[in-house]
Amino acid sequence: MRVAEPPEPSGVAAPAHGPSPAAPAYPPRRRLQRLDLLRIALFLFVLFAHAVGTINIDEHQLRGMGLYSMLNHFARYGFVYVTGFVLFLGYHDRAVPARQFWRRRFGLVVMPYLVWSVTYIAADAWMLSDDPFPAPAEFLRAAAVAIVRGDAKYQLYFLLISMQIYLVFPALSALVRRTRGHHGKLLAAAAAIQFTGSCLLTYLPAPTGRIAAEIHGFWWKSLPLYALFLVGGALCAVHFDRFDAWLRRNTLAVGVSGLAVAILTICIYYGYTYTGDLPKVSRAATNPLYLPWHIAATALLLVAATALTDRRTNPGPRSARWIQALSLRAFGLFVVHPLVIDLIHKSGFVHQLYEMFPDSTVPRSIGLALATLVVSLALVEVLLRLPGARYIVARDRIPLPRRRRGPARQIPEQVASAERADAAAPESAHPGDD
Repeated sequence: MRVAEPPEPSGVAAPAHGPSPAAPAYPPRRRLQRLDLLRIALFLFVLFAHAVGTINIDEHQLRGMGLYSMLNHFARYGFVYVTGFVLFLGYHDRAVPARQFWRRRFGLVVMPYLVWSVTYIAADAWMLSDDPFPAPAEFLRAAAVAIVRGDAKYQLYFLLISMQIYLVFPALSALVRRTRGHHGKLLAAAAAIQFTGSCLLTYLPAPTGRIAAEIHGFWWKSLPLYALFLVGGALCAVHFDRFDAWLRRNTLAVGVSGLAVAILTICIYYGYTYTGDLPKVSRAATNPLYLPWHIAATALLLVAATALTDRRTNPGPRSARWIQALSLRAFGLFVVHPLVIDLIHKSGFVHQLYEMFPDSTVPRSIGLALATLVVSLALVEVLLRLPGARYIVARDRIPLPRRRRGPARQIPEQVASAERADAAAPESAHPGDD
């Protein structure tokens, strides 16, 4: 497998005459193509889950949609795993001061979070509400509350999770160094924290007090509910060589185990719903009984991504360009796809799908999912070329092509900033189940 060695991130300059003994070391970052593939796959799972979830709402479809939704909840945990993996590959062995790290990471995610929170508050007031557009004061109040809660739209909460990861990264990196030789215990502690938090959220009744209810409503967006996947991604990066060798030796065992866990998880779901009722716990992402599936599904995708990148020992430039191009657009797809879904519904396209396929759920679902993907990609292409693209889709602007006389020169500008937002990607979660 080829491991790319990209240039250093902006803001980290190499000394002009070689590093001095006292200067902090900034070793080259190891970037794995498989992580790009894994992240792209997770984004697609998110987009398809959200699109399909808006079209299959008839009573006889709810049980099947609940299963589909529950199985896709693993994507949020997969994103946390990838984020921890990428951050530790890029920064754990580098003497990057915490303030510099925070400035770079928060600089990537805060403005897009604010921009899209306000955008979705306005878009929902226009498209999804029968009430008149709110007065300015009411609109600003609603936007402020949504920004604090992370619920301006159902996918934006993951940006809050990303910011929590960035906040604790320097401390977590120091903890990983200090516990060297005891990383198994560290992983077990993270698993215990996540499992305990999931049990408390799932099985204890919701509090009735106002402040306690607010805390309870935010708890599923807090980092302890993702601790196992963050620490797991970090340790896979720190012990990359050992982990990579183990994964390759045990590919078949991981695949078989993953399928067995999938079957068990489906049985648990049907155990909850066999009477025809659909209790919230049956499809809740935080249900601790589904934690093995979240681990198994992430592992299965990682195995698949590893196999795809290993098909050729020296992948051609065309496949590399495709992966880079999709990785560059992944964050944009994440933030825009709910808006595109709402616009497609507003356009009447879904009504046409029902007329074309009145008795068939699968073609309708595929049609809406593909339409969402195509329109979202087109919208992201436009946004990437706008001034201030960095504050909209967390990527540097792609300049518009200039007309030149004579032979055309190919400039790989579209992938020049693919390293800009290694882990600023969010999630995925199916909205209404939490």
